[in-house]
Amino acid sequence: GLVYLNHGKLRRAVDAAALAATAQFREGYDTDDLQKAALEFLVLNGINDPSAIVEVCDPNDPDPAICTDPPRKLVRVHATSIVKLTFMSVLGIHETSISATAVSEAASMDVVLVIDASESMTYDAARDDPMFDPGQCNPLDNCHPFKEVKAAAAAFVDQLYFPYDRVAIVTFDDKARTDLSFSDNKAAVLAAINGLEVVDPGVCPHPDSTSPPVPGPCREYERDAAGDIIDADGDGVGDVYKGFDCPVYHLTGNPDTCPTTAIGQGLKFAGNEFGNKDTFRQEALWVVILLTDGAANAPTLACPNNTWTNPYCRDLSPTTRHCFQDDNESCLAAGGVYWPERYDADDFARDMADFVSEDQKALIFTIGLGDLVRTSVPRLRINDPTQKCTEVPYDAVEDCYGAGEQLMRYAADVGGGKYYYAPSGNQLRAIFLDIAQYLATRLTQ
Repeated sequence: GLVYLNHGKLRRAVDAAALAATAQFREGYDTDDLQKAALEFLVLNGINDPSAIVEVCDPNDPDPAICTDPPRKLVRVHATSIVKLTFMSVLGIHETSISATAVSEAASMDVVLVIDASESMTYDAARDDPMFDPGQCNPLDNCHPFKEVKAAAAAFVDQLYFPYDRVAIVTFDDKARTDLSFSDNKAAVLAAINGLEVVDPGVCPHPDSTSPPVPGPCREYERDAAGDIIDADGDGVGDVYKGFDCPVYHLTGNPDTCPTTAIGQGLKFAGNEFGNKDTFRQEALWVVILLTDGAANAPTLACPNNTWTNPYCRDLSPTTRHCFQDDNESCLAAGGVYWPERYDADDFARDMADFVSEDQKALIFTIGLGDLVRTSVPRLRINDPTQKCTEVPYDAVEDCYGAGEQLMRYAADVGGGKYYYAPSGNQLRAIFLDIAQYLATRLTQ
């Protein structure tokens, strides 16, 4: 009976010690820290065993029980205790040794960074600054706030524990792309982040070109009477950068290929990464971190006719939702109305947030960067169009949130994560680090 009772006590102590050691593993501490944490919890549970063994996978001497393929964050704790015997001492047996072993695991993370690379990621520069032009700031890696975005993403990666954690990178502008599929190589992840650039669709063609305009945006510069780009210094770059233009819109009036904030596609690509048969890992915690400085405006389907004026491809009300299919339960449950003719870029982005959170069961954290997230039109109160949002405290009136912020809040809510607002790129590093800490704490509670 004494042995049985003491063995139960030892088991509970070893379990607690293993969980404590795993918490240190999750935070990226070394084996000595794991050992200290485990011993501390053994003592707190009444077990004093200075020789307790705390083990993680040693690549030089792999134990198949804790060195798995793919790698998992396993910690094994083994401890012993002495039980003083009563009646057996009559026979000369005064004590016996008991032992217990526990293996604990911190969930590995698969994180998809979904990053806005639209042309507004150069807007920290003055309009007459050459760094406002993606064609000039990209080669110098001097586009702001995009450079701060990349630095903050790299700081987040530094908080992860490779090769157990993995990162994929998706960027979006007028379309989305997977810049890096899930990788457990930290150097490769950081190199991919460092290589990201703001979208650069090329220079707009001469206005007298006989070729039909190519769909999509292009970089426009001030031109002379003959339609040639003014380049007084002969450096091959226009003297005055005017921003993005979309010649096909001037011809057709249809802007469906012109906008450059495809948030919905970015979320779709992120969700698809979790289902990739070549990189699928069911046991990991799935996380999406979405960062944008604007509102969804690049559709997968054509822009509805009622959205052919600013804001393009998105209706004027950020709280209105339309469903493209009459059996879309998530859309209808969120208050959407089946009206495919009105289905716009914001509606699609919300559907993709539902896809990531409900179908793929991933956590979603969202970050809104800068004024455009909050000041996208309209700025009248939705429930009281006679009153401007500037007439009331911003955070006190939900219907004053801009379209970008409405979408970011929605995605974070359905994804079980958190929404952050960063007035400028300077706050991004702290936000990414807060997300990293949130995830670590979540895994060890």
